[in-house]
Amino acid sequence: MRNDEIILTITMLVSNRQDTIEKCMKSLQHLRETVPSELIVVDTAGNQTCMDIVRQYTDNIVPFRWCDDFSAARNAGVEKARGQWLMYLDDDEWFESTGELEHFFLSGTYCSYSSASYIVRNYFDFAGTKWKDFRAIRLVRREEGIRFVRKVHEQFFPLNSPVCYLNDYVHHYGYVNTSREAKDRHLWRNIRLLLEDRKAYPEDTQITAQLIQEYAMAEEHFAAIELCKELWTAEDIWKTVVNAQYATYAMGIELRVYLMQKRYNDGYEAAKEMLALSEKRENTVLAKGLLCNLITEFCYRLGKYGEVLEYIDRFYDCKKEWDRYPDPYSLDAFSECAVYVNDSQGTRLALLRMHIYVLMEDWEKAEKTFHEINWQEEDILLMDDTPADVVSLLKRMAYRPEDGAVLKILYGRKEKRANLYTAIDQLETQEKDILTAYLSPIEPEDVKMCIYHLMYAGSRGDRETAIWTLEKMEQENYPFFLEDEAYWDSLQKLSVDMNAYMTSYNLYTWMETAKRLWDAVELKICEKAYLCLIVGLEKSDLRYLYLSGLLTEKKLLEKEKNIRQNSDAYSAGEIWIELYQLAQFWVSCAASLYRDSVFMENLISAMPPYYQFAWYIMQAGAVKADNPNLFMHKVADAAKAYPNLKELCKMVITEYGKALSV
Repeated sequence: MRNDEIILTITMLVSNRQDTIEKCMKSLQHLRETVPSELIVVDTAGNQTCMDIVRQYTDNIVPFRWCDDFSAARNAGVEKARGQWLMYLDDDEWFESTGELEHFFLSGTYCSYSSASYIVRNYFDFAGTKWKDFRAIRLVRREEGIRFVRKVHEQFFPLNSPVCYLNDYVHHYGYVNTSREAKDRHLWRNIRLLLEDRKAYPEDTQITAQLIQEYAMAEEHFAAIELCKELWTAEDIWKTVVNAQYATYAMGIELRVYLMQKRYNDGYEAAKEMLALSEKRENTVLAKGLLCNLITEFCYRLGKYGEVLEYIDRFYDCKKEWDRYPDPYSLDAFSECAVYVNDSQGTRLALLRMHIYVLMEDWEKAEKTFHEINWQEEDILLMDDTPADVVSLLKRMAYRPEDGAVLKILYGRKEKRANLYTAIDQLETQEKDILTAYLSPIEPEDVKMCIYHLMYAGSRGDRETAIWTLEKMEQENYPFFLEDEAYWDSLQKLSVDMNAYMTSYNLYTWMETAKRLWDAVELKICEKAYLCLIVGLEKSDLRYLYLSGLLTEKKLLEKEKNIRQNSDAYSAGEIWIELYQLAQFWVSCAASLYRDSVFMENLISAMPPYYQFAWYIMQAGAVKADNPNLFMHKVADAAKAYPNLKELCKMVITEYGKALSV
């Protein structure tokens, strides 16, 4: 390709990132096939594996001996460039799409601009769920003298306008580190190089802003705050649009550090001072919006609710001014508008306003704000308090099915589900009925939502919904033996045969799980669970006998607790009757589970303790009338076999012994 045919030169530094270099190269392929271009790779590490991959895509490789100077390395590639335009990226970045870049060149749009930007999506976790988009000017018209400057966070110089802002973006995981040590090593290298650059270029405010960024990421908060104050209080800093960007960034970092350190009074006073300054300076449209946003956090933490509402209103005024600006990206070198002055932040502050009205119990204004919020906004920035606020409002507002869409959004945010459940579970029964009506159209994704569906069905006698929900629980292999009282209340109202859906439980698992439930919850829940679980069971069914035994034991233990509080409130005769009834249930269970030979005296110890207990109680009952001493001996054996009922057995023995002595 002749030099005059090359429109774009792509330069890339390649070190030793074997895991990303292939992605990077492939993501450029369509752009290179579509736009007349060349790819120049500057090899900074001499990694043979990386170079083998690179040679599959280009043989235009420039060896470079690394010297801790990114500009020097990039300029080595620029010196070889032949294209009309230059573009650069690194080997740990790859494009999602290059469609807008291709159109920029193929449509001739590039002829009207001197530079162009695309978005670098910086991730903060390897899962790719947390990121910040940074708009970087990565393309320039190649003119005489164009070069890179600064050792780190390098950029083109001179950087001329106008700038075309493209929305193609690269994925970048360079800020995600496998260890704290690796992160610190990366940050302190950058800090060292920035300090060297700052000494060489003392008037360059961008270097100071980038040094603030690195200090903040390294959690060197005092150093960061000191530089922040130096930057935004500088006498001439606000006179130019570019420097105003860096001063605005410094304000934001300082206030974020105060929030992180919970220095709410310091942050509040600093934000007030910053706002007062911004009213007297030019080029502060972004700064005012950012400050009105952040100061609401300090006011809220300090209980200054009236001021929260005032600054939210001021934020919206600033945002309107920002939205009218013809070229907002030119005011936003550090992508602060994407963080603080945008539609999502407006929605977040509306949620805060609703929360303040809820705290003030101004329900009319809270409801008005609720209906003004754009709940359908993608990735809406919910507060931790938002679920409770919404629940508080819905229980008071006139029922409208469409408002249930908000609960569906809250439920869809898994990190907020626990907050939603806590708020609903604190409601009175009648209020829960209202909320479960809103929740009923939501497809359950967990067992808690299934409980709400069953509550809805129970309050309306809706067996069809209850059966559908139980089938869903069976399909998803959710547990059926739950400790939730409302769950058993609902099933009891509907008299549904639950056992028909417990196909995942074999008999022994069923019995063990029922026992764990009985041990975990109070008597009243056990009684409700019992009435639900015996539906459809014959009285001779092992599960019926086992549940009856569990419930009888629970009642006996409750009786023991009452006796301890009032020793006169019991009759040993009544206790014996209940112990004997319990033994009958459990002996019947054992008879279904074991061969007759197990019930020989020398094999009884092979059975679980509660069956041993039942066997001795039955023996005691057989000799009670004719052999009192043996009776007491057998009851004592039962107490030893099953310590849970030891105290009740001792009461029977004590009272029986007294009666004999008389």
